[in-house]
Amino acid sequence: GLEGGQTVPIRGGGRLTGKAGDFTIGALNIQTGDAQGAAASATNFTVLRVKRDILRRSRIGGIFTGRSARPMAALEGDAGTNQVVGVDAAFAFYDNVNLTGYYARSNTPGLAGDDASYQSAFTYNGDLYAVQVDHLLVGDNFNPEIGFLRRDNFRRNFAQFRFSPRPRSIPWLRRMIYQGSFDYITDMTGTLETRESKLRLEMELENSDRWYLQYTDSFEGLPEEFKLTSDVILPVGGYSFSHLRTEYDFGAQRRVSGRLFYTRGTFYSGTRSDVGYQGRAVFTPQLAIEPRISLSDVDLPQGSFTTTLLGTRASFTVSPRMFLAALLQFNSSSKAVDTNIRFRWEYEPGSDLFIVYSDGRDTGLEGFPRLENRSFVVKFTRLFRF
Repeated sequence: GLEGGQTVPIRGGGRLTGKAGDFTIGALNIQTGDAQGAAASATNFTVLRVKRDILRRSRIGGIFTGRSARPMAALEGDAGTNQVVGVDAAFAFYDNVNLTGYYARSNTPGLAGDDASYQSAFTYNGDLYAVQVDHLLVGDNFNPEIGFLRRDNFRRNFAQFRFSPRPRSIPWLRRMIYQGSFDYITDMTGTLETRESKLRLEMELENSDRWYLQYTDSFEGLPEEFKLTSDVILPVGGYSFSHLRTEYDFGAQRRVSGRLFYTRGTFYSGTRSDVGYQGRAVFTPQLAIEPRISLSDVDLPQGSFTTTLLGTRASFTVSPRMFLAALLQFNSSSKAVDTNIRFRWEYEPGSDLFIVYSDGRDTGLEGFPRLENRSFVVKFTRLFRF
């Protein structure tokens, strides 16, 4: 386990998944140990999930998560309990109509009221037309401690429309796509935090290539200072900005494929330009290389900076059940070089052996390549069927 990037020992645990008739059931329980360096107490994690199929392609379900930490004298404040209960449903009608939604509520000592979250969405996804409407609310005290919550205390309304004809008079053009979307996010008092409008023109070609041009108009409210880099800090305020992005994707059937992109426009109180390429080169049916490069140039009244991301991924497929992959990446914003090598062997269906090596090095420190972190992991799984 991990807590703040520090290792937390896992004492034991188990997982049960299966299907019985129309019911799908999942259960998980994990017990961790004390970790003084990570300031983490011994904690028990529980997840229970039940789902039932209804009608032809619909479902209803429920979930429970529980976290219970044992108090430690040296780690006061880490102890406590947290539970989340939720229900959800997804209804599919005809071929293209979908209704989905959920409601969840958390229970955390010291956080009372405004502890719910819910979402409802409607989607029609036809070939010629598509419509999506989505409403999401996350309360200020909604606190799922098992899971990941990117943002709280907000209400989001989202709508998107697509019109995509297939011109028969143009032999090299498979489909035209005209699309627009509107995203509107406020806090629970109705104060605007984020607004984003997009207009997109896209062409799908008969050779499987794709090109699009997209205009984005944004508003972002900063209730507190926003640190872009160690030297560039944006002050509190509301910012309106926009940009234009174009991208060309080469079809995956090519021996050399990938996507080229370029973005130019305003960014908060300044300007920003992005250019890059993310590709894939197939040398043999077993060996492929995926290079990646992107450059971002930002010019603001508070300062200017350029970030660079360079990387490449190589994969070698020994057989359909065995492969070796390696990743090397440099990020100029963090001045870090990261390496990851992974081997996977599915020695029996559902049973795997993983061997993973990772390390990170900081190019900004004296004595480069100075090692910042390193890990070597062996994972063995065995599936028993009875």
